[in-house]
Amino acid sequence: MNPTKIRCPNCGNSILVKQSGKVSCPSCGTALYVEEKDKAVQINVNLGGAPKPKEKPGALLFFCAALTVLLCVFMIFLPLLDRLFRKKETKAAAKYATTLTDPVLGTVLSEVFGKDAAALTEEDYQRVRALAFNRSNSDILWAKVTLDDASETRVPLVHDDNIEIDGTALQVFSNLEELRVLTDDITLSFSSEQYANTLGNLKKLKVLYLQNNSNFSTGPAGLAKLVADPAAIEELGGVMLYDADDVDTLVRQFPALKTLYVGYRGEKISLSGLKALGQLETLGTALSTDGNEDLLELSGVKKMELGASAQGDGIKDFRFLSSLTQLESLTLENAYEMKSLNVLEPLGNLQELRISNGRELRSLEPLRALTGLRSLDIGDSTELTDLNALSALTKLRKLRVANADWSVKGTLPDLSGLTALEELEASEEDFAQFAPCKSIKKLTLFMNRFGDSADFTALAGLDQLEELYLNFDKDDEKPVHIESLSALPALRKLTVVGEDGPLPLGAFPQVTDITVIGNNIVSAMSTDALRIDPAPDGENTALTRLSIIGFQGGIQIGGYGSETKDSAALSVLSHCTALRELRLNHCGLTDLTFVNAIPNVEVLDIVGNRIEDISPLTALSKLRALYCADNDIQNIAVLQGRGILLLE
Repeated sequence: MNPTKIRCPNCGNSILVKQSGKVSCPSCGTALYVEEKDKAVQINVNLGGAPKPKEKPGALLFFCAALTVLLCVFMIFLPLLDRLFRKKETKAAAKYATTLTDPVLGTVLSEVFGKDAAALTEEDYQRVRALAFNRSNSDILWAKVTLDDASETRVPLVHDDNIEIDGTALQVFSNLEELRVLTDDITLSFSSEQYANTLGNLKKLKVLYLQNNSNFSTGPAGLAKLVADPAAIEELGGVMLYDADDVDTLVRQFPALKTLYVGYRGEKISLSGLKALGQLETLGTALSTDGNEDLLELSGVKKMELGASAQGDGIKDFRFLSSLTQLESLTLENAYEMKSLNVLEPLGNLQELRISNGRELRSLEPLRALTGLRSLDIGDSTELTDLNALSALTKLRKLRVANADWSVKGTLPDLSGLTALEELEASEEDFAQFAPCKSIKKLTLFMNRFGDSADFTALAGLDQLEELYLNFDKDDEKPVHIESLSALPALRKLTVVGEDGPLPLGAFPQVTDITVIGNNIVSAMSTDALRIDPAPDGENTALTRLSIIGFQGGIQIGGYGSETKDSAALSVLSHCTALRELRLNHCGLTDLTFVNAIPNVEVLDIVGNRIEDISPLTALSKLRALYCADNDIQNIAVLQGRGILLLE
């Protein structure tokens, strides 16, 4: 090749190249390889051990900055990713109970199915459609179970204190549609380490009523987490609304609500947002002392139950009620400051009205225009003196005008025109006023006299009467001529509440079901003895079920000074040859020597007595179930192996 000058690519020095091959830069020592190709010179640079040129920092800085940004973004989203992971992990790990272990529910279900709780099967659990816990007007707590065939069983839960139920035990009822805890005597606890502390597997649940006395949140968000599908809930009771956001959460989480009962409503919280619940028809809530015009926006609600004592202050302004013309049912609880019923006159669609504790009310005259009323309860408004409007309410089917302690001051008008009346709660002082109401099927009488009662002969014409409830407020009140009711052809059920009864067993040979309850059964059971008066003196072939609950003083024939007590008194049951179920619950009994008088009994309840020896029960050849908890039984073995359900 011809001599050629090239420039060193490393230091820029000029190099004279005379021939192809290896050459070194005389300045920096960089080794070069030069070859000629088609008149062009190609230079291959070999930096070998030569010093490296300084690298520009831009790319490195960009890389570091990008890495830093990515790390920051990752750290920001790390908690979210962690929650998502944990949520998925929890969902995957959720475990639900499949065997009933709660003792209270076990006792209830044992009675329902007639078998020991340990023998209950998955098929039994799946049959349960509804559970309810409530206290009746006798103050006794009942558990009610509804099965898939619509049959219902009520079981008394006699207790001295709050009853705690393991909430996770409800998980076994996979087909449960309704759960109603309507009394704070029941506490549901969710504190299991083995199972999910929710009702998340009850996918058919539509009705949920709870009390705010458990270890879970009853705010809308908390209840939404408790159930499997909040959007499927149609009835919700006990929800707590602490602030305005809770109303929004409630509407968002429970969009299908038809019935809503608010357990607590914070001050100045508007309920106007509930209008977004397009199917809402029933609302229960406390009123606000700051005004209640927000309720006027709920035009789709047909039934309201309103607490008129907000944060301890009685509501004084009820004018807003006049605008709720769409209402078909209205309840005003604790209407202490309500002085007149004039505001109700425009409510022409009302069919049901209940006003409790209206102590300032004096007249029912404004109700005369509400001719569509089917049900009226003014039994706790005891200062009423003018009741004449009642005679104009000819469509009434249900009427309450007294309570267990007091009757209204005024005298009832003639009610003979109320030909549709089927249920009545009244004082014994009003026998003459309602005796002509031949259509009555269910009658509750509040007996408040000392000594002799009113004369029951006046009621002998109520030939459609099916149920009679007698509430005795005074000790030793003696029913006068109560045997005159023995000829009532339709009467089948009798309930008596009172500290010493009485049980007029001999006066009702036609009744099939009798229940007698001590007056103060929850707070402190009656320490008096139950009086059986009059006792039967002939064969009774109708009575199949007798329940005596809460008389720690025992049972006796006749009044004060009687020497015929307990087993001797119960021997009169020998007249009741059809008796199949006998409950002697918390009756102070010490022995069972009376059982020879009840040879046909199949179900016997002796819970809460002082029984030690149950050997007399071996004589009951038809006995198939014995409830005997809370005794001091020493020989339970004598009944084992006989095919008898023993619930200790």
